[in-house]
Amino acid sequence: MKEYETQGFHVKEYKCILVGNRNVGKTTFLNKVSNGSFINSYHPTIGVNYNNIYFQNNYEIVLFIIWEISIENKLQFEKCCIGTDCAIIMNDVCNGIEFKKWNKKIRTLCGDIPIIMCVNQFENRKIYSEKRKYTRMYCLPMVKISNKNSTNIMNPIYKLVELLKK
Repeated sequence: MKEYETQGFHVKEYKCILVGNRNVGKTTFLNKVSNGSFINSYHPTIGVNYNNIYFQNNYEIVLFIIWEISIENKLQFEKCCIGTDCAIIMNDVCNGIEFKKWNKKIRTLCGDIPIIMCVNQFENRKIYSEKRKYTRMYCLPMVKISNKNSTNIMNPIYKLVELLKK
């Protein structure tokens, strides 16, 4: 985390990595929280995609720099993890559970940082209880969102800010 003053405001800047399997909604989530757009077609991320998310609470500005990282290049993935303050593991209710794999990679490269599991497509509730079991096992919070409907779309960011303040 970086802290600095600008135009009379205290700024807290956090680097957050966004990881998950292909086609779970990482890019769509990043677009939704940064500019409100929803793209219905699938275009896999090649390399790294990032956006800045600003919001203000009380007398400070919080800046989240969210890095969506493609796992294809292991070395690039490892470099992107340097200096990470927190992480979001994105999954959707229709996809297999790879939570354990992602949690282990993040812990190995980033240490004991706040991590949340973000479950997309929550409007399809059939597999939710299975994913809930995994997050309880690792004592990590889970946030339910819908990129399509914008349901709870900022909650992963708010939850991470809450965890980072502890």
